[in-house]
Amino acid sequence: MVKPFYKKWKLWIFTFLILFSVIYIFRQNTIPSLANILKWHSLLSASLNYPSNQLDQRPALDLLSDLPNGQSLKINKTENLLSNEDINIEGEQLFLIESKQDKIDDILEKIDILQRQIADLIVIKNENNKKVEDEAIKEFKEEVIEIDQEPQKQNNIEFVSYVSGGSNKVYPKILISEAQIGGLTDSKQEFVELYNPNDQEVDLSSWYLQRKTKTGSDYVTFAPNTLFSGKRINSNGYFLIARQDYFINLADIFIDNPLTEDNSLILKNPNGEISDKLGWGEAQDYELVPAQNPIEGQSIGRKPEQGDTDNNSIDFEIDTPTPKAQNTAYVAPIIPPEEPAFPTKNIVINEIQTEGQTVKDEFIELYNPNEFEVDLKSFALKKKTSTGTESNLVGDDSFLGIIPASGYFLIAPQSNDDESQNYTGLAAPDLYYSGKTFSVADNNTVLLYNDSGTLLDKAGFGQAQDFENAPSQNPETGKSLSRKLNGQDTDDNLADFEINTPTPKAQNIVYVASIDPIEAVEIVEPVEPVEPEDSITPIKDPPEIVLENILINEIQITGVTAKDEFIELYNPNDTNISLDGFSLKKKVYPSGNETNLIKSSDFIGTIPALGYFLIAPQVDSDGTLNYTGLATPDLYYSVKSASIAFDNAVLLYDKDDILQDKVGFGTAQDFETAPAENPPKDKSIERKILGQDADDNSQDFKISDESSPKENFSEVIIEAPIIEAPIIEAPIIEAPIIEAPIIEEPIIEEPIIEEPIIEEPIIDEPIIEEPIIEEPIEPFIELPVEHFIEPIIDDPIDDPSVESPPESLTENNVELVVELPVSP
Repeated sequence: MVKPFYKKWKLWIFTFLILFSVIYIFRQNTIPSLANILKWHSLLSASLNYPSNQLDQRPALDLLSDLPNGQSLKINKTENLLSNEDINIEGEQLFLIESKQDKIDDILEKIDILQRQIADLIVIKNENNKKVEDEAIKEFKEEVIEIDQEPQKQNNIEFVSYVSGGSNKVYPKILISEAQIGGLTDSKQEFVELYNPNDQEVDLSSWYLQRKTKTGSDYVTFAPNTLFSGKRINSNGYFLIARQDYFINLADIFIDNPLTEDNSLILKNPNGEISDKLGWGEAQDYELVPAQNPIEGQSIGRKPEQGDTDNNSIDFEIDTPTPKAQNTAYVAPIIPPEEPAFPTKNIVINEIQTEGQTVKDEFIELYNPNEFEVDLKSFALKKKTSTGTESNLVGDDSFLGIIPASGYFLIAPQSNDDESQNYTGLAAPDLYYSGKTFSVADNNTVLLYNDSGTLLDKAGFGQAQDFENAPSQNPETGKSLSRKLNGQDTDDNLADFEINTPTPKAQNIVYVASIDPIEAVEIVEPVEPVEPEDSITPIKDPPEIVLENILINEIQITGVTAKDEFIELYNPNDTNISLDGFSLKKKVYPSGNETNLIKSSDFIGTIPALGYFLIAPQVDSDGTLNYTGLATPDLYYSVKSASIAFDNAVLLYDKDDILQDKVGFGTAQDFETAPAENPPKDKSIERKILGQDADDNSQDFKISDESSPKENFSEVIIEAPIIEAPIIEAPIIEAPIIEAPIIEEPIIEEPIIEEPIIEEPIIDEPIIEEPIIEEPIEPFIELPVEHFIEPIIDDPIDDPSVESPPESLTENNVELVVELPVSP
């Protein structure tokens, strides 16, 4: 409003005077008065147009010199008006009514005030005209002068000095460094950060920041220049503009204007020149290409090493907010996938016993086929009788507990009123029936519902009215009805279940068709028994080949690094074993939760007969090796984060999910009989005897003085079956060798040697052949004992690899005894 007024001040004054004149004319109702007033207007106009510096020095009464002769000037103090009746001019002389002198003084004083106001308006007009002129000159004549003929670089930021026509000051370049448009929990947690890439401090007085929205027609003030008055930004330093009451200890100035998505910001220096511009999202204005919208709780920040390429998309990235500090690129946390509200595979009814040592010695076992634990809160377990009546075993208001990944959940009846127990199994139940009288029986159906009332599984048996496709058999007393394979559900109770030995909270027995013992006797009766002869080795049943379990042989949990670890398996069998489909898991302390080290889908490889299979952690993301042993691993853990630690248990399952071996150490929650010791740093726990498993971790394992992955133990224990065929094949020659050192010379007499034995001698020494064939008795006696015995005795002594055979050798169950006659 000020600018239009001071540009047209003369017109305003003229209009006022015309209005005043019209009013005056109508008051006097005389035409001559109009001429006098116009004359007076000319007088005032002349005074207003007179230069201000001269106007202030000119006597006020000089303005009245042009009044007509014979008129006098009368000042009416009460009305502050000049009346032509009061003006008297005679000749050249002006006469003022003496009594009106004080009125004249008042009007002259007001004229002086009016002159000063007019002079002030003229000064303001000149200053604004100069600004308009400077902006026009800048628009058409702005040019860039490169300093020292080459752009200066500071902190990888190129900047130039801007020189405009006229005498405008040159300002250094200041950059918009970072912007946050809201926090995770508070939308007003906003800031704009400026950065000074120069080597000198910069005064920010009269700088200002403007903002434009996605739909805005023009930029509006975001941070006015008044807030920057007296503010400075250090060289290579930061300046923070924040919302009121936020970042109180960091902000340099506070504003109450918001920032939102798809905005633009412009930073201008006191000349009105753009120092930097930033647009993000779908902003209207930006440098070449807009940056992306900041994600919730994060900021967009200038890349520290990028500099200013005048391309917002290249220069900016999503940052972790760092107000008044060096920008840091935002790294999204690795968030494990959320467990679905309902597992991808249903929890299933895995095993049911309806009667054991007592009528109510029963249990129901659930199984979780998923690779994550499931909360069973508000589930429900129900039964239907043979008539179809449904009732609770465990109501949804009583169902509490968590079933581990690939694990079991055991439910059993409550104890009786006299505190006697109904369930007699060794595994502790996880939950009990809701009522003491609740029970299952033959011809029932067991049903499992989730917390939303959806049926997950049901098992009908005997003459049950409800089942999946077809009911299974009623379980016999002392037996259970169990799934043939854990977690396998074909929605056919008859096909999925079989009668087995109860195994609560353990792997079900692999299905083997049961044979009636009476029928077995009847089949055997017609077969004539073969009486074994002393010379015939009993023949084993060839169809049944029993393989020993693959064993966990050695474990190291820390070495050079925290994850310098390995797990070694051993194959005690005489044949190679495929490990495809096996799985290696661990249980942690104190929860006992079971997780994969190697999933069954990732377990591939073959372990050689009487050989080893080495498993180690993966290499870190930065390429750093965790396992530092010399032996090359045969397989690595399924994920990089997998690891074992103190007080863990390691479990090995085969492709049918049958537990092969487990080793618990320290204070592990799962072990065989008792846990082994925790292995110290740089050492391992290993089996005391290779291939020996007494199902007691504390007895089977020891601390190894030195880790030996894929190597034999420091103490090799060789078991009995070491004597090989070559020693047994020549028993006749060796028999005297055994007896000779024991019997003194006088006792040795003619040996009774059977003829068939001499026919195929193995040792070709002529000393053996000649006396035995030609003269079997006397020539043999006449030979010196030393000559017959010494070469043979010396042979095993010289060769330490040959062990002394036992006094009695057996081959094919035929015992050979060499008798020596006793001298009379």
